[in-house]
Amino acid sequence: DEDDAFQLTQALPNGMSAAIVLLEHRWALPLLEAIERADGVELSNRWVNVEDLLSVGLRAADDPGALGP
Repeated sequence: DEDDAFQLTQALPNGMSAAIVLLEHRWALPLLEAIERADGVELSNRWVNVEDLLSVGLRAADDPGALGP
């Protein structure tokens, strides 16, 4: 709404831009339905964050064999 837009513009320094992405993982719906039909349960649901990706990249740069074949 207008209040959210105002707060966002106040949070950004002058000359900066922001991007907002709405991502729907439609590919996951059949998977979730199949798990439900099999009386399965979701054990974990987690997003990979930037820090995790950087950590893996740094380890790979230090030791290319550390991540496996």
